[in-house]
Amino acid sequence: MILCRTTDHAISITDIHRSSKYRLRTPTDASLLQKYHFRTSADPIFLPTDDIFLSTDILFSQKSLPICEKWCNLPPQRTNITAMPLSSNTSYIPTMNEFLAHWTQVDVALTPDLTVPAPDGTAMSRGDFTSLRDSLHAQFQTVIGFLNDKEIARGGIRIMKAKMLAHFNEFNAMLDGYWAGTAFINARSYAPSASDGEETFINPMRDVLSLWQKLNAAPAPAGITLPLVLSDGTSEAEFAVEIADLQGLYMTEANANQNAVLARSERDRIMATAKDVMVSYRKIVPARCAQMPTLVETLPAVTPPPGHTPDPVKATAVFVAPDKAKITYEASPEPTLARYEVRGCPGPVYDEKDSVLLAVRLPTDPRELITDFGLTQPGMEASYKVVVVLETGNEAGSAAMTVERPGSV
Repeated sequence: MILCRTTDHAISITDIHRSSKYRLRTPTDASLLQKYHFRTSADPIFLPTDDIFLSTDILFSQKSLPICEKWCNLPPQRTNITAMPLSSNTSYIPTMNEFLAHWTQVDVALTPDLTVPAPDGTAMSRGDFTSLRDSLHAQFQTVIGFLNDKEIARGGIRIMKAKMLAHFNEFNAMLDGYWAGTAFINARSYAPSASDGEETFINPMRDVLSLWQKLNAAPAPAGITLPLVLSDGTSEAEFAVEIADLQGLYMTEANANQNAVLARSERDRIMATAKDVMVSYRKIVPARCAQMPTLVETLPAVTPPPGHTPDPVKATAVFVAPDKAKITYEASPEPTLARYEVRGCPGPVYDEKDSVLLAVRLPTDPRELITDFGLTQPGMEASYKVVVVLETGNEAGSAAMTVERPGSV
């Protein structure tokens, strides 16, 4: 098969294997092999130096081929790498990468380069789609950043509530012991629950602070010296600071949540644009590349084909001090199993739309992952799933697992 035609001869794979004329090089980076769809490191490749011409995933250096025309109707080599159709938010970047790799081949075959109509009516080139992918990747990170901010605040709230409840209960015990039979005992507050919302929790704390101030201003009962100080040294003024700090943590949580909502909106807009462009690409390429059947046959998929959905696997997640989660899972019996994906989401509730890909494990890899995702600060919680992915891209996730880092660790 002819790969690249020059002014005086044609070059084939056989020519390349037989001759050193074309300065054959072999890459050692496995990611580069995957990027250019080579089956093994024994397959020929010219590394990208100077001006290059891409044909069937072979790069010809201009140093080797002084005069070279664009090739056409050349079948790209494919591997058995599993396709990545859109199945979840975590699949968008890999799927866009597959389209970009195919788009590169199409641009080499066509003059001028292929453009696809975007939803706003503008023409989108491969470079524009690359920028869209990069923007989406950045937006994914932005969303997770705000969710982490929210969970850090939530962890701080849980720790502060536990501390304040201890002070609240000790104050009440002192009140019961030294002010029994006085008017002050009638103003005694009942302790809230740690699970109560902001106002329900803080209102009794304010009542305690107000009563604390009144006790300190009144004559001291027998057996105690005023102003009242708790056993850990906490004073009335320090308890007031705790209330203010808790209110500040709630404000931080609310701001982070609002920021996450806005960032999600932008992320979803970019994803919708990307999907529309990929759908349009699949419609346009068969028309523009009608004389290049291999380019049509190797079009990436946008969504998984209908068919078998795998059974989920059983998985467990436990806290490992000081700041890790250990995730283990059973083997899937699926004959077309491609990989396992471990996904995580900040907070106690797993949301697939906000999940991120933590690890990809092949069927032969150890079925275990230790990660600090979502557990970087005391009191934080994170949720995880192990997802079985078939060669078709169809998938199924395990039951969600939540791990909490204790407030004291």
